[in-house]
Amino acid sequence: MECPHVNEAVKLDLEKLKLINVSQWTCEDCRSRKSPWMCLTCARIHCGRYVNAHALSHYKKEPSHCVCLDQSTAVFCYQCDEFVINDTPSRHVERLRQLIADRQERNQRRRMAIKSEEEPARKKLAGVNGEQTRDVVKCNRVGLRNLGNTCFMNSVLQSLSNIKEFTVYFMRMPSFERCREKGGGHGYHTRQKGPHENIETCSSLVEEVRKCVCALCNEGASPHSPDTLFAVVWRVVPRFRGYQQQDAHEFLRYLLDKLHSELLEYAKRSDSSRQTIVSGIFGGQLRSEVNCLRCEFLSIKHDPILGLNCVVRCYLEGVY
Repeated sequence: MECPHVNEAVKLDLEKLKLINVSQWTCEDCRSRKSPWMCLTCARIHCGRYVNAHALSHYKKEPSHCVCLDQSTAVFCYQCDEFVINDTPSRHVERLRQLIADRQERNQRRRMAIKSEEEPARKKLAGVNGEQTRDVVKCNRVGLRNLGNTCFMNSVLQSLSNIKEFTVYFMRMPSFERCREKGGGHGYHTRQKGPHENIETCSSLVEEVRKCVCALCNEGASPHSPDTLFAVVWRVVPRFRGYQQQDAHEFLRYLLDKLHSELLEYAKRSDSSRQTIVSGIFGGQLRSEVNCLRCEFLSIKHDPILGLNCVVRCYLEGVY
């Protein structure tokens, strides 16, 4: 929701946040590391309401300290009692999120480098013991928060994160903000494009999916809140606005279609080669034939598809 308290409550200094280890947030009162939340006014860290509710107690003692942020960069306002999707005019929240994301990405790369160094020894040991090893991407150590009847989206994201090629592709993809800083000149836009631009045209679904995939594969982190991704979905696919129950398969088809379109724009593909990671995994061609009974002319057409609906017949206790 659009929170009216963000401008007054978000006062955290970025330099102060750099001194805090994101992976070791601990509640100041009970020393719990479960569901820690940082006050964006004073930078104090307390546990969430489903642990010992010390963050809520902090808000009750200091009513002006109503906006807080967790390790997954989700922002919550206790006064509104709702997750927050808007930002300050100076994009203070976005800069906080970017700082946390950069540190988490560096930690993830460091862990992957250590694992790659240990992999030959592990395979050698497994071969000695007669075990078979498989090169898999270990994800889903992190869960997804339910934002209110968003199980349809969470189930799709968890399923996509279990596809090795899909996950590896997005984990290796650099952020679009970093590409612009290097002068890549891609025709892509993110929510960080500019404070005065229309947010309807500055939303990147690919960028938010990339962040979500990286968060799901961030070992040891707290549950990830896909609120920014959901906010972008609202803008690019208006039919999913709100918190009503939706069909997961329908959401998957819309998501893949939008990802495919944005990736084509990002890569600036020519019309002769319209392939992306989405079409490479889910794509295919539907062949249709029309045969004229009078002249016997056969017309064959191939249409690209990202999914094929199949009728699954099920018989249960004699009832079709």
